Amino acid sequence: MRPPSKFGFGAVLLGIGVAVGSFVLRQYWMPEAENRVESVLASMDFEARDLSVRRYDPNGSPGFDLWAPLAQRQNAEDALTLIDANFVFADGDGEAGWHGQAPQALVNNDGQPLQLLGGVMLEHPHSKTTLHTESMTLDPQARRAWGEQPVRLERVGSVVESEQFNVDLDSDLVSLNGKVRGRFSGHK
Repeated sequence: MRPPSKFGFGAVLLGIGVAVGSFVLRQYWMPEAENRVESVLASMDFEARDLSVRRYDPNGSPGFDLWAPLAQRQNAEDALTLIDANFVFADGDGEAGWHGQAPQALVNNDGQPLQLLGGVMLEHPHSKTTLHTESMTLDPQARRAWGEQPVRLERVGSVVESEQFNVDLDSDLVSLNGKVRGRFSGHK
């Protein structure tokens, strides 16, 4: 003799039906998620982890360091995509000058300037200067950075915003172009 069931046979069938139905509906509403991952991996040429590059200036001193936890290249692209890229430019004394971070950095095979995307931050700790923009072009050889996206420049006592910018990475010189507006305070 069987003990009495707390849930009847109908309740068990209903539970199985809900589980199977939700699985089928999930596959119906979200089938592209799996396909997207597979298509990205199928078109990927290679992936590198913990990439670190050091470029030396003509004197043989370290001039530019670039590192990222992940680098990828797609078959159809001529650029290497660095994820969560970090970089440092040495100043004239060989000390760390400008520091930067970008969620994505595109490094072209033909030696063109780097394209930094997705919320770029560039700072010069000695002068306490920080720039924030959505995208930036960075030329390590010319030691120059520029962009045509809105930028916010922060220095002690001021915050200035503009439509375009140009940075001389050998100095602390930042040029702002377009509609420039700012807030200044007397604090140092």
